[in-house]
Amino acid sequence: MQKSCFNKFLCTVLGPPGAGKGTLSLRLRDLYGIMSMSPGEEIRRIVSSGQGDLSVQLKEAISMGHLVSDQLVDEIVRNRLTELLLSAEGIILDGYPRTVEQAKTFLSFLKEKVKARVFVFVIKADRNLLEKRMSNRLICKNLGCQATYSKLSDSERVSQNICERCDGELAVRLDDNPAGIKNRLDKYEDMEQQLVNFYEQNGIEVLRFNGDEPSVDALADTFSKIVISAESVC
Repeated sequence: MQKSCFNKFLCTVLGPPGAGKGTLSLRLRDLYGIMSMSPGEEIRRIVSSGQGDLSVQLKEAISMGHLVSDQLVDEIVRNRLTELLLSAEGIILDGYPRTVEQAKTFLSFLKEKVKARVFVFVIKADRNLLEKRMSNRLICKNLGCQATYSKLSDSERVSQNICERCDGELAVRLDDNPAGIKNRLDKYEDMEQQLVNFYEQNGIEVLRFNGDEPSVDALADTFSKIVISAESVC
């Protein structure tokens, strides 16, 4: 496992649902030993707990394909990042920020809590391919894993709904239904360009990747070169 001064860096992975953000985040975490954080994972953890009004509210929203409010997501992310920053060498953010207002709040949070250089990786993919991926997606129910698979996989273990990573149970996400998929993709397309423009206007490096034929190792290699090249400023 390669080490670097990751405490100076925070990588946010941006892309539509089904683009492979979670898979890429897991790969980078495995290669470099840095932490990954996804608002979606945190929300699913709260929903699976089945405790309190927040769990009920979130479950209803995602089952209908609605996006959770920015204010609530920001609070969830700030709380989790505050915990991670106490010990993490660096953090990969999976799919956050997702709106310009969230990005403003996020950058303000970084200035207050940590001096970090931010990189943004944008994954682009064909919509028809995204719909196919999401309608056939399985996710590990183990909250410490969250690995993603396809129902179309040739793997015998996946066909038995067993995670190849941790032996956990695989299941369909609540929001991976036709109405939910369409709604989430429509909303993402509306906001992506505004968000990318905001990052570029604020001097944050934005790198784009083709997600139609995802290359996890290519993204990991690019990430490594960017971070390692900046070691001299540590």
